[in-house]
Amino acid sequence: MYSNKIYLLIFSTWILLWFGLGTHINDIHNFHNYNFKDLNFLRSNILFFLFLFLLILFFFFNNKSAYLIYSLYPIFGFFGFLLSEYDNFYDGLHSFISLLVMVLMMNFICNKHLDKKIIFHIFHYSMIFILIAYYLYIILPQFILSVSNLSPYLRGEFVTNIKLLNNLNLHIPQNSNGTSRITFVLFIFFLCLYFHRLKNKFTVKDIFFLIIIILLALITIYYNSRLNIVMMICSIIFVFVSNKNYKNRLGILSFLLILIFPFYMNYNYQKFVNKNYNYLIESRILGKLDGITSLFLKDLFINKTNKVSQIYKDSETDLSKVCFTHDSSLDNFLSGRLCGWEIILQTYSHNFKFFGNGSFSDRKLLKKFQKISSNSFIFILYNAGIFSFLTFCWFYLIIFFKTKNLLKMENLNKNQDPKIIFYIILSIYLLIRAIFEDTLAFINIDLLLMIIVISSFNYYNGKKGSQ
Repeated sequence: MYSNKIYLLIFSTWILLWFGLGTHINDIHNFHNYNFKDLNFLRSNILFFLFLFLLILFFFFNNKSAYLIYSLYPIFGFFGFLLSEYDNFYDGLHSFISLLVMVLMMNFICNKHLDKKIIFHIFHYSMIFILIAYYLYIILPQFILSVSNLSPYLRGEFVTNIKLLNNLNLHIPQNSNGTSRITFVLFIFFLCLYFHRLKNKFTVKDIFFLIIIILLALITIYYNSRLNIVMMICSIIFVFVSNKNYKNRLGILSFLLILIFPFYMNYNYQKFVNKNYNYLIESRILGKLDGITSLFLKDLFINKTNKVSQIYKDSETDLSKVCFTHDSSLDNFLSGRLCGWEIILQTYSHNFKFFGNGSFSDRKLLKKFQKISSNSFIFILYNAGIFSFLTFCWFYLIIFFKTKNLLKMENLNKNQDPKIIFYIILSIYLLIRAIFEDTLAFINIDLLLMIIVISSFNYYNGKKGSQ
């Protein structure tokens, strides 16, 4: 075992990884920029510095885990980028370096000489603190202001700029799906705690947790992400059954309240807005939207006429020609994803490249159709090639079977630790989300959450082996 200094080093690296979200590597060859006066430059390249640090640790400790298979994806993808016609070299370098940082971190925490319990608790509690802080500072004010403006729901993309110092700004790009993801993760965390601690009598803490859960469920529904709403319903049922809360009346009452009340509140809110929309517009109550809602770039407010934007109208003819699945019932249900997948697969099969077309080339292809790949597998296949696709499939299966083992352990342990159920749901959620979003294919919160999930595998599966 190592001294406590190594765990302080791991904690610092972990926090810096969160701090590096939303950054973009640039001008690392210009040594005049390497000074502590330009903190924005240092932050923008923080992933590059972490990469060098973790690479040194990798060779020093000489530890190799199964998760290193994921590193082949950015390596081959970078070759594909160099062979393609790229606009900015640092776009490809950023994708290459940032993904390798994630892989090296996954590999490092699997070192057999490290205390997996300490690492897990470092990751777990810091993650909860960061997400709660983000929720209170950004998500909750967004929700309150949007509801006060009587917007039917929150959809779109926005940017948050936080000025920490005169020469240090946090630039946080986010979309409604990503924000809904954070709300959902907090929802399942408090849900697991609540049902685990619930007995035959309500306490003040129980009531407090219940209010938080209902509020998080209401905001998740308000963001109108179908995947998160479906996963929320499934999670409620899974946690309720796993904790055997059906054996007491308060458990059944809580289950029904959490499952039904947020949808009931959202239904009545939508009904009110739709009924009074024309009056609100004419009276200029909604004539000018102020505050946080002005940050949204698209889908800010959709009235009951449900008009399609002119951009989509212009591209509809082209879509019907190039996409067989366009406007099918399944494509509509998947919000146009099926058509985007078809375009990418057709293009890649007709113009096969072993190393792919370079980082984020899918977005260049689909931009004129107002689509993105929204699938980690297809994203990797088109951008990084067939071999990268196969290595990602292997990584995906590793996580799948590790999750399956954790699920078996949860059944054996009789729910002694609610965090086991939490990480089972979180792992399943990230695996499913990878099918409908491209979030396991580039650096973002999903990959950081995946590192914590891997840490939970190390800890809980290690406990199982020692029992």
